[in-house]
Amino acid sequence: MAQKILFFDPDSIGEEEHTKKLMGNILGFPVIQFKIVTTIDLFLSLLSQDQWTTIIINFQTTYWNSLPTDIEHLLEQLPGKYPESCRLVAITARPEEKVLVEGYGFKVACKKYTLTSLSEAFEVSVPKFTGVSVENIATLVSDYFKINLDDVRKTGRKRENTQARQISMRLAKMFTHDSLYLIGEYFNGRDHTTVIHANQTVKDLCDTDPLFKQNFDELVELVKLTYSVPIGARA
Repeated sequence: MAQKILFFDPDSIGEEEHTKKLMGNILGFPVIQFKIVTTIDLFLSLLSQDQWTTIIINFQTTYWNSLPTDIEHLLEQLPGKYPESCRLVAITARPEEKVLVEGYGFKVACKKYTLTSLSEAFEVSVPKFTGVSVENIATLVSDYFKINLDDVRKTGRKRENTQARQISMRLAKMFTHDSLYLIGEYFNGRDHTTVIHANQTVKDLCDTDPLFKQNFDELVELVKLTYSVPIGARA
């Protein structure tokens, strides 16, 4: 059955196509409509405007600071605004939230955008994925530049470490299925905005620094050769 998905994510970073691909191609069902909204008012207004088959709310975000008051206030406004057959999925890792949202009929995915948690919430099996991981890429980049992997991951402003980290983030975005949130998490819990900045920095340096571009292009080919993977949809 084709899905119409409404996703309320206050920390949304414009990853509609990536998330749609995860849910459609990997979880195994077609998505004919996918809408991400970032404000409560818009979310509530859209609830009754279409026959949504799935509603997802991301509670794993800094937006919800007054747990559980704000969350409960939102949940109290939902009944009657969506089809009875609609699947409800909440993304949260905190026990208090889990109990609360389950009381309103939500299935719980414990981590944002991870295949295992989404598959459990959607009650489908996930095929094994043998592609390249963020760690694979970071290790390859650190070996290429002869830098310790821990120095690439940890907080530090040494130029060669910073550039290796930014290249790793850019390659991870190009080749993996991980969200920007999860890519940042691998690099010592950095925010998704850091990953966005790293991607733009690498693009800019490729345009202005021939040696940097040569190194980056070699790494792109090395990832493709080592892991037999094509460049993904987020290149």
